Amino acid sequence: MKNSSNRKTISYIFFGITVIGLVGSIASIYSLSKDKGSITQVTGDNSPAINAKGDVTITIEKNVQLKQETKNPDDIFFSNLDSLHKLAEEGNAKAQNLMAYAYANNMGDLVTAKKWYYLSAKQGNSRAQYNLGVMFENGSGGEKNFVRALRWYLKAANAEFDKAQFAAGKLYINGPGDVTINYAEALRWFTAAAEQGFVQAYSDLGLMYLNGEGIKRNMAKAIDYFRAGAEVGDVDCQQHLAWRYYSGEGVPKSYKLAIKWFKKAADQGDAKSQLQLGYIYTNGFGVPKDNKKAFEWNNKAAEQGNMDAEKNLGIFYLEGRGIPHNLEKALYWFKRAAKGGQPMARTALENLESSNN
Repeated sequence: MKNSSNRKTISYIFFGITVIGLVGSIASIYSLSKDKGSITQVTGDNSPAINAKGDVTITIEKNVQLKQETKNPDDIFFSNLDSLHKLAEEGNAKAQNLMAYAYANNMGDLVTAKKWYYLSAKQGNSRAQYNLGVMFENGSGGEKNFVRALRWYLKAANAEFDKAQFAAGKLYINGPGDVTINYAEALRWFTAAAEQGFVQAYSDLGLMYLNGEGIKRNMAKAIDYFRAGAEVGDVDCQQHLAWRYYSGEGVPKSYKLAIKWFKKAADQGDAKSQLQLGYIYTNGFGVPKDNKKAFEWNNKAAEQGNMDAEKNLGIFYLEGRGIPHNLEKALYWFKRAAKGGQPMARTALENLESSNN
């Protein structure tokens, strides 16, 4: 869960190879039309829209803009949606990819989007190849087909597109559908993405070295990847690093450092880390026992649907730990946890019901 609240975006009307089709950010939804000036606000990292002057625009991060200006002098300018469509119809791969993105994210027409992605991907546009892979993986615009998704990811991955490298690694390590698990290929593509600075790959690489998946177990390398990702804010790496300090696996055991990294992950909304902090404060591991803080962290996790935290809230309310005793709220949380399949919550409910009979 990445915090993007401090991102600064600008409206930008030039489209080059490094900007088009960077699917993965959450873009605002707009209805594109031929009415010039009908859309005046653009939000999100790369949401095509029509501005007040009728220009097709995109919002991107400042650092991406600077990279774009210096590395891609042959940017294409689209004066409006008509000119974008015309270029796409004439076979311009960049325009086809952007047209697909507009149909998918602004108009909700996934079938037409898939058509444009395919036309662009066939011409070797790595962004379109990746986007087409995403559509096949998710079943967007028609067929869900993991093998075809992998095929398109690999085309883009071989063109050194980091998102595609990571996506290919994910399919190889998880083996969904008819894709065969292949740890060697997963390691290859996660490494390729990581070498380009794709931080999400650090967690997967760390886990592969931690568990010895397709490679000799190497705790030192696992820790290195977890730490590298944790220090730049990757929540999965923060949680994994915290567990290493908590258990003393690969590093000297340190509740202080474990709490530090659990808290960083928890502050980003990681429910498992929130749950673990609740456990730490309940038992006083490295900190004084504090039922109030334990309740607060369990409550954060429970609000996200973590059934173990929901069960814990039931106990807190039932026993009045750090909060007033409240049987009604205890039953509420036990029922929520039991509905999710938490066995101790089911037992607690059965005992409460039998005691009331």
